[in-house]
Formats: sequence, C-alpha cells, structure tokens
Amino acid sequence: MAEIGIPMLGCHSRRHDEKPANGPRGISAGRYGVALALLSLLVAGCSRGMLVGGHPYPSADWQTELQYDAGDIKPLHMSLAGCPEVDVRLNGKPFRLLFDYGCSKGFQITTAVHERADYTVLEETNTYWADGTIRGKVKRIRVNSLEVFGDRYEDQEGTLADWRIFSSVPHEGLIGLEYFAGYRFTQDYRRGKLGLTHRPFPAALKGSSDYESIELLDPPEYHKYGVYVLGKVNGVECVIHIDTGSSKTMVDPTMLTGSEKPPAELAVSLGSFEFTIRRYCVAPIQHPSPCQVPVRMGIGSDLLRHFVITIDRTEKQNLLIVHK
Repeated sequence: MAEIGIPMLGCHSRRHDEKPANGPRGISAGRYGVALALLSLLVAGCSRGMLVGGHPYPSADWQTELQYDAGDIKPLHMSLAGCPEVDVRLNGKPFRLLFDYGCSKGFQITTAVHERADYTVLEETNTYWADGTIRGKVKRIRVNSLEVFGDRYEDQEGTLADWRIFSSVPHEGLIGLEYFAGYRFTQDYRRGKLGLTHRPFPAALKGSSDYESIELLDPPEYHKYGVYVLGKVNGVECVIHIDTGSSKTMVDPTMLTGSEKPPAELAVSLGSFEFTIRRYCVAPIQHPSPCQVPVRMGIGSDLLRHFVITIDRTEKQNLLIVHK
C-alpha cells in the first residue's frame, strides 16, 4: 500500500492559490507580487509531509507502451499550486487555462486577463456551489473560435468571472472536459506531458500488473463529463470525485466519525488499488452524487501529482487507469 503525504490546509472551495506557471501574462505586476508573496508563505508553511513512500513514480516510457504517436504528446503546464494548465487559443489569442476535471462544459476566462481577450458579452448570470446555492455573478460570453490541441471549435460559449470567486490568486481561466469527450488522455504532472488520442487503451495491457483499470461511474447530467469513482476511505464505501482543478484533497468529516481529531493516516482504495494519505483537508462535501452512495472525498492535484493516470473515454469506455 503506497503512503502519500499531503499537506493539511485550511479548506475552502475548488481552485485555490493558482497562477499561470510562466509569470503574470496579462496580470498586473502588483497583483502578481502579492500573489507570489502569499503563495511563498503557503509553501513554506506546508513543506513538511510531501514525500511519497512505497509508490515509485511510474516509468517515463508510457508514451510507447500506451501507443501514443509523437504528435499525440502535448505540453502540460503547472500552476504554482500544482494544478495542470494547457494552451488554448481564443479568437487566435493564446491563453493558459486550467485543465479542469471539475469544469464539465465550456470554458472560462477571468478578470485577470479579460482586457486582452476578444469576446461578446451575452448576459450576466449566476454561478453556483455544488449544493446549488449561489456563489457569485459571472458573464456569459461568446468567442468566434476556440482552439485546443489542434482541434478548432466555432462560436463557443463560456463565462467571464472574477478570479476571486474561485481562487485566492489570479489565474487565466479553465477549460472543461467537454472538449476532450471521445479521447483517451494520460497526465504526467512531473514530466509536464499530456498524451491525447482517439485510440482506446491497448487491449494487451488491460491484464498487466503495471496498470490498475477502474470503471468510472456514469456522471450526473449536470456534470456529464465529471470523473467519479466508487471507492473506500478507511474501509467505508463512498463516491470519490477526482478534480484536477482543485489544489487540495478533501475528506468529509462524516468519514472520521468516532475520532476526536483527524487520524494521522487514511487508507484509500480505488478499485483494488490502495494507498494511504497522511495529510488531507477536512471539510463538508456537498457535491451531489451520481449514485445512491454519497460523495465523501475529493481528490485534488496535490494527490494526483504523485501518480500518472489515464482516462479512457473512447468507444463508450469510461475508465480510470492508474499507472503503477
């Protein structure tokens, strides 16, 4: 069983402490300086407990074994908080948007970069928390074109939001999994690579001990591209939501019933793949479940960066593959 240390932090909502990896493109120097100072304090306060024990990082040669061509490999950038970002063009202009499992449909840009973006405002509307309560106001917008990984989409609708609604530091925006439906993709945080293909996971590898293949739950209609898996936390069955756009892994306090304080370790299982986390965030999870079992854990990029994972949504597949 792998043991993974994750910093225990004060919890808020999804997407925290994020900023484009290569500096303040479109973000004022003053805001960037403040954000960098705050993030430096955060990192200094959370540097302990970050090592991985018993789970060596997987082989770098997944590109060949998983039958990705050279053109299938794309750059995967990292925010300072460790959340993945990808290159996107809106009306021909480059942006770096969060590759966000928590965003099901569309795209979003934020007030950090809206002055250099070209878009048409359609209307003002609300954005919501997972429990359905209003989170804040956003503007619905339209762009003539959106380009990502060689695919071009015309007349796309998204939102413009104040970055402070979703984060404690500026970020450029996010793109949802709607644009990657029908793909198989492999994320390698440490090597900064994203494999992307329409070919399914190689059949010859499905029985390999190097990979753990886990059937994902059918996502709910309101979050129809979300990533949900049935798992266990400390032996208790629950739904686990996987969200690359969150910088923190969260566990609902109901999973800790009977403990005067959070246990030093939590055993987590995804299918037959088991690991232990030693640092985590405790906060109520109001996320609606895709089945009768409640959502009681949210795995964020602070944990995902310790693994290489593949999502296969080709040919009616809905699989999470963990590289061992």
